[in-house]
Amino acid sequence: MNINLHIKELVLNGVNMAPNQQLALENAITQELTQILSAQGISPNQAQGASSAPISTNNVEFNNTDPKQTGRQLAQAIYKGISHV
Repeated sequence: MNINLHIKELVLNGVNMAPNQQLALENAITQELTQILSAQGISPNQAQGASSAPISTNNVEFNNTDPKQTGRQLAQAIYKGISHV
């Protein structure tokens, strides 16, 4: 099964990162989401292109010194948000 996920916008208010950290964050989100979606799949609603509301990041620890860890946590929050559609 091919899964195409389009994230229109990711807004992280109050998080300041250097451009190389932003790239590491994006890559970590992509890698973690790919891994989660490959392992756990998606619901029928998601497969039909359902969109979701804003996703809570309350449990994400924003760590400017480790954008990879932050990216993994964000990916998990994104999956949790879209898996409840």
